[in-house]
This record gives sequence, C-alpha cells and structure tokens, in this order.
Amino acid sequence: MELGKKIRALRLKAGFTQEQLEDPVYGKRATELIAYLYWHRMEMFSRKAAHYAKEAVKLAPGEKGCQWILSKAAGHAVWDWDIANHTHAIEFYRDLTEEHPEERLPYLFLLDNLLADHRADEAEKVLERLCRLEDSNPILNEVYRAHIALARFDEPTADQIIEGLLAAHPDDSVCLFEAAQYYAEKADYQKAIGLYERSFEKETRRPRFQDDLLGIRDIYEIMGDYRKAADTCDRILELLKEEWGITEGDDLKALEEKKAALLAKM
Repeated sequence: MELGKKIRALRLKAGFTQEQLEDPVYGKRATELIAYLYWHRMEMFSRKAAHYAKEAVKLAPGEKGCQWILSKAAGHAVWDWDIANHTHAIEFYRDLTEEHPEERLPYLFLLDNLLADHRADEAEKVLERLCRLEDSNPILNEVYRAHIALARFDEPTADQIIEGLLAAHPDDSVCLFEAAQYYAEKADYQKAIGLYERSFEKETRRPRFQDDLLGIRDIYEIMGDYRKAADTCDRILELLKEEWGITEGDDLKALEEKKAALLAKM
C-alpha cells in the first residue's frame, strides 16, 4: 500500500515536471528532477528485485534462473565481456568531450570507463587533452597516469607515480584519498587504511564526506575484522549526525542495519 502511494506521488511529480522541460528558465532543473525521480523509482524496485532474487538463489543455488537478475539489480560483477564492457558509456562521454571540449568533468568519466576496460592507449590521449584544460587538477592527472600504467599491467611504474605524489603532497587530502583508493584496488589493505585515515584527518572542509570511512569499513569487513568494521559504522553515524546534522532517515537506518549485520558475523 505504502509503495503504491509512493509510485503515484512520483507519477504526479513527473507529470508536472515534464511540463517544465521546454521552459527556457526551468528546463535544465526540470530535466534533472525527472532524472532523479526515475532514479529513485529504479532504486526502489532494484532493491526489491535484488532481495527476492537472493531468496530465489538461496532456494536453488545450482540453478542460473535469478542469478542474472541479482547481478543486474545489485550491481554484481558479470563474467561475459560483451555484457560487462563499457563501450556505450565510453561513446557517450567521448561525444560529450567533443561537443564541450572546455568542460573538465566529461573527461574524468570518459577516463574512468576507458580504464575499466583497460583501453590504456585511448585513455592516455584523453588525459593529454584533459591536462591542457586550465582547471585540470595536476594531482588527479598524475593519479590517472598511474592507473593508465596499471591498465597496461606496469605495476612498478604505477607504484612509482603514486609514491612520488605522496612524497610531494604528504598532507593533501585529495592526494591521500586517491592513493588510498589505488592501494585498496590493489588489495594492499593495511596501507590503504592508513592512507584513508590520514586523508580523513587532513580534510579541511566541513562537513566532511564519509568516503574515507566507508573505505575503511569495507576493508575491515573484507579482512574479517567485523568488530572494527562495526566501530567504523559508529564513526560514520557520528559524522552524519555531528557534521551533517542528519538525525533520522534512510541513511542512518541503513548504517544501523549494516552495523547489526557485521556484529552478527562475529
């Protein structure tokens, strides 16, 4: 019943918003709102699809049936290259960089998708264009250079770039965070935790984002240290309450549920 009310409310909002799409003043904002509304609806149904797909898989783990639904709904890894590759995303962002060559953000998303597919030569050319932009970030440019080396399976060169950045910018939170991500991706978990902690400590913006703590929590869970993972959930809850002023809602509920699930694993 509650779900039906939410869907009807979304439909009413979407219908109203669509009238604003051609408005010269509000068209951009209306388009953003419609995207958000459909994303919210998709998230709502994908969570339900994942829940029931998991139950179906538990009942028949030897059957393929709902495995595909679970993979798509929950964002699990897919083995087949023809399904897993990011060609369509790459073409979208490549066109976007051609249409708006002065905008920095599309280059970053293009690089992310190229690197996910190990298309290192193309990524290197895109990075060259990115580096020529006035607002490109020199630290992030070098981070991408390291990931391009990693995409070529040249780990020594990639490590050298990251370590050089850390030596040159030991107190820069952006550098520390990107280095933490790099080592987490390589499964060098203890080093990643240390870098995430330093990144969180050196961050000067308030309120701080929770990304560093989320990385720490996930690593502790991977390592099987469920107590420390649960304790990190408490740190995230404190951050959301103290710095963001969030005292109720789905985010806090999800964190409490995650903490309980971690403690149950002990």
